[in-house]
Amino acid sequence: MFPEFQTISSYFWSTDVILDRCKILFYVFVNCLQLFAVYLWYILTDMFYRTKHRMFAFYQAYLKPCVFTYRGIKIITVKPHVRPIFEEICASSLLITWLNEFPLDVFKLDMINICDVEMTTNLTNPYIIKFTCTAYEKATGDPIRENVVVILKGRAEGSRGILVIAVDEEGERYVVLTETISLSTGGYREGIYTGKTEINTDYVRKMDWDRSIDLGSYYVSTDLMNEKIHLEAIVIEMSKAEIDMIRTTGRHVPIIGYGGYGTKIYDYDEFDANLSQIADTKTALAWMLYRCSMEPR
Repeated sequence: MFPEFQTISSYFWSTDVILDRCKILFYVFVNCLQLFAVYLWYILTDMFYRTKHRMFAFYQAYLKPCVFTYRGIKIITVKPHVRPIFEEICASSLLITWLNEFPLDVFKLDMINICDVEMTTNLTNPYIIKFTCTAYEKATGDPIRENVVVILKGRAEGSRGILVIAVDEEGERYVVLTETISLSTGGYREGIYTGKTEINTDYVRKMDWDRSIDLGSYYVSTDLMNEKIHLEAIVIEMSKAEIDMIRTTGRHVPIIGYGGYGTKIYDYDEFDANLSQIADTKTALAWMLYRCSMEPR
C-alpha cells in the first residue's frame, strides 16, 4: 500500500479530529435549535397577541355589558359598533342634557335602546345619537308613542340656514337658493343655504354680515330629532348679466359653499307662487319670517 495514504487516512479518522468535528456539529445544532426556538417564540407571541386582540374586540362588540341607569331610565345597546364607545355615549353632554330635560313628572320612560351613533366634527357634541324608546303617561300608564325613533344632534352650534336676497344694479330683487342632491327624495332639491356655512371668497365683499337679519332658532323636525337651526337673511349685490347667466346654465359655483351643486334664482315678487313646488320647510319658514320682518304691519 501507499504509506502516504495510510498517514492521511489515519489523520482523518483520528480521535482528536472526530471530537473536533463532533463539537462543530454540536455547536451548529445548538445554534439552529436556538434560532428555531426564537422563531417559534415569535410565532407563539404573535399568535397570542392577535388572539388576545381579537378576543378583546369580540368581547367589546358582543359580550361587554352595556347597561347604564340615569334618573331611573335604563340605557342599553345591543349593536356591536356602539358597544365599544357605550360609556362615552352615556357620559356625553348631548344625552345627559336630554335626560335631564325629559319631563319624568308627566311621562314615564323605562328604557332607551341606542341603535346607532355617528361621529361629527362638532367639538361640543361630537356624536349624533339614534335610539328607540317607548313613553307612557305617568297617570294612566298608557303608551303614548311605542318604539319611537329619536335622533339627538347638537343644538344650534354651527347649524345655520341663510336666506340670500340678491339685488341687481336696477334695484330688482331676487331669491337665491342652492340646489343639492337629496338621496331621501331621489333627486335634486332646492332650498336655503344650510349647514356649517363657509362663504365663497368671490362674494365676501358683496355681503354685509353686520346688516344680516337674525330670524331666530327653530326646531325643524320635533317628531324625529332635537336639532335646532339658526335662520338668518342677508342681502347681496349681483349684476344683471350674472343673474341671467345663472338662470341660463342652471349650474354655478355656490355662493355659499356647503354641499351646493348649483344655484337657482327666483324673482322676489313671484317667490310665493314657487314655495309649494320647492316644498322645503326651512326655506318656507325663513321666507315667511323675512317677509314679516321687512314688510310693515
